Amino acid sequence: MDYLKRRTTGVTNGCLTTQADGFTAKPARSLSIYFTPLQSVLGFTSAGGAVNQKKGKEMQLPEWVKPALGGAAGGAIALAILGFSMGGWVTAGTAQTMATTAANQAVVAALVPHCLAQAQSDPQASVVLAELKEARAMNRRTVIEKAGWATPINEERPNRALAQACQEALST
Repeated sequence: MDYLKRRTTGVTNGCLTTQADGFTAKPARSLSIYFTPLQSVLGFTSAGGAVNQKKGKEMQLPEWVKPALGGAAGGAIALAILGFSMGGWVTAGTAQTMATTAANQAVVAALVPHCLAQAQSDPQASVVLAELKEARAMNRRTVIEKAGWATPINEERPNRALAQACQEALST
């Protein structure tokens, strides 16, 4: 190494650059990040202004940036309001509630024929149907529940929605 003449030529990005026999060694970009101050790496001064790293002066943002950002924010808010009010957008909680309701309605619709079949095969059907006709509208569901017609297979308790649907089907 004695035969190479080295000398320091300056500091670039916080790294010492050297020159040997006419060749300038430049620091690697990936390593220069470790030696540069954090503020210049991020491009901000401690006061919060952007810094032109070549000249060290604060950069001036174009005058259209502030109105453009305000317009984008206003547009995003308007889009959200229109989407949720008229566009049919819903939150995840509302979507879950809607899916659960639709699934329960589908189960009830599928089990109504089973309820009607139980009503036809029950030996006490004429007594229960007479009681159903005499009961007030708000008590008809409980008549179906007590008869056991609204109890789904492998369930211990009757399904209230199934009892209501079965009562409506028997009334027609």
